[in-house]
Amino acid sequence: HLAYGINETALSIYTNEPSNCKLARNDTSYSFMENEFLCSLSLDPIYKFYKCDTLLNNLTFGLNKFYFKCKDKANNENTESYEFNLHGTNPLEITSVEPLGEIFYNSPILKLSTSIGAESGKSTCRFSETSSIFENMITFFKTNSSIHEQQLKDLTTGSYMYYIICRDTAGNEANSN
Repeated sequence: HLAYGINETALSIYTNEPSNCKLARNDTSYSFMENEFLCSLSLDPIYKFYKCDTLLNNLTFGLNKFYFKCKDKANNENTESYEFNLHGTNPLEITSVEPLGEIFYNSPILKLSTSIGAESGKSTCRFSETSSIFENMITFFKTNSSIHEQQLKDLTTGSYMYYIICRDTAGNEANSN
């Protein structure tokens, strides 16, 4: 999945020997593939393979399909393409938040629902009493779906505001407070 509004992203592939690699939007022969990877002639120290990098651009909403093939230094080409797909997504949305307004009990359940995004609203939601980044917030007890719940306990009389951020698998974020 690809986050809403992203129209380019880096792609790295790895080969078992020094190679030249190309990609195209259509499944075609190596010689007709118009975009080249930048391939290393040295082993990657972590993966112990040869790394090839490229930039995928002109990405759109929906299916973005790519095909790539490689040719080694002895001019042996892949006979079949490797297919790589990215799905451009709509933004993630928070569609409801409860409770709102005055409540008269000290252990309310914070509930919200999400929709659209990469997987029809499936996301992970987090909250905080202060404005913060997603990684520094507390993960809802029930999340990783389109319905999210968090039991709040032993609140004393007063005003409370919670900051909420939800993130889907594409990296789309929605927030509320």
